[in-house]
Amino acid sequence: KNCNYKNSGLGSDFPHLRMPSQAIKPSQTTPIGMTGVRNNDTWTDDLPICKLSGVGMSANQMYREDGTPCSEHEYEDRSIHFCLDKENGIYLYGVFDGHDSARAAYFASQ
Repeated sequence: KNCNYKNSGLGSDFPHLRMPSQAIKPSQTTPIGMTGVRNNDTWTDDLPICKLSGVGMSANQMYREDGTPCSEHEYEDRSIHFCLDKENGIYLYGVFDGHDSARAAYFASQ
């Protein structure tokens, strides 16, 4: 099977393969409890939206004296996600924390 794969943080991205862009809504229609990617509904569609909140992140960020942003140290985390069963929409996601070095996270992601 041709499954979607991306190994972010390692410079090994495969742009010609596509991952789903949103979570899929739980359903009783399949043994794994998930609907296929063809369904555009997501479980987040029914959640109330808070107008005072947002999502953002600024990890490992420093600023030089001139105000230019830069990284404080090497980014240590690595992540993976790939397709286990495209027909049933089963994917595996993993995040590996380097804890003082990227070596362990890199090894685990391999």
